[in-house]
Parts: sequence; C-alpha cells; structure tokens
Amino acid sequence: SSVRAALGFIEKAGGVPDHDKISLDPVWLTAVNDADRSARVGQPPQRPACPFVTAIIMALELYVVGPHEDFKKFVAWVMLIKVWCGLRPVDTLCVPPAMLSLDPSGRIEGRVERTKTTGAGKKVRWLPIFVSAEASLTGAAWRAEGIALLRTAEYFFPRDYLVPLTLVGADDN
Repeated sequence: SSVRAALGFIEKAGGVPDHDKISLDPVWLTAVNDADRSARVGQPPQRPACPFVTAIIMALELYVVGPHEDFKKFVAWVMLIKVWCGLRPVDTLCVPPAMLSLDPSGRIEGRVERTKTTGAGKKVRWLPIFVSAEASLTGAAWRAEGIALLRTAEYFFPRDYLVPLTLVGADDN
C-alpha cells in the first residue's frame, strides 16, 4: 500500500493523465491488494494490551485499605502503583523500596532504576515516578496505607526490586 501511494503521488506530481496512470490500473490494484493480504497471512492480529477495568482498580484500592493479609495488600498496592504510573510489570523489578516516599500532600514519589530505556550506559540513568495525591477512584487512602506497609520491618529491607517473596503458606508444604 505504501508503494501504491508513492506511485500515485509521483504520477499526480508528474501530471500523468488518469487514463495513463499505473496506480489506477485494475491489474496493478489487484496485485497490490493480493501482496498486502499475503504479507499478513500467518501473523496474529495486532491487539493493544487490555487496560484494567475501572471496577478492578476500585476493588484494588478497597482491598489495600481493608482487613486483609499484609502481603496480598502489598501486591494490590504495587498493582495500583503500576496502573497510576503507567509502568510495565517488569518495571517494578527495578524500584528500590527506599526510593519510594509519601510527601506531606499525599503524593507518592519514587524512581525506577532500570527500564527498557534507562540504566547504566544509557542517556537517562533513572526514571522518576509519581502518583498524585488525588489518584483514587474510591477516595480510599490506599497510597498512605501502602507506604505504611512498605515501611514495616517485613517489607523495608535493602533490595533493588519492589515485591519480595512471601513466606505465606510456607508451612503448608
């Protein structure tokens, strides 16, 4: 289709009469359409990533502030950080907990140490991230609850990744 458009542009710019234009010839158009179709055969259709449904974001916010097991609340909080910061799942592997903080207004500030476009040897060393103090669909104080959980001894130890392994259910094996 790009070749067809380029040819049409050149013929138009060159003042070629319509009856002499190759770009309007039915045989040419059929060949281009066939080539375009065959180029797409066997390739999966392109689909954008599915966004989180609003109800899921609301449920995560309420889960973080609810009476649930700490590790599950922490994971829900991290999912909310990913949503509100537009992070890919792998980006949380490079968020040191010490780099996350809650400012007096209720905004979360932090940084991603390494992403696809940042890190050692790249032009951008790290990527700042922020979650607005007003980032909530339910009005729940999920940002402060998550930071408070992060600051507990169980979760606040030196590491360069955000989600630690859990020991929940370790005795069940």
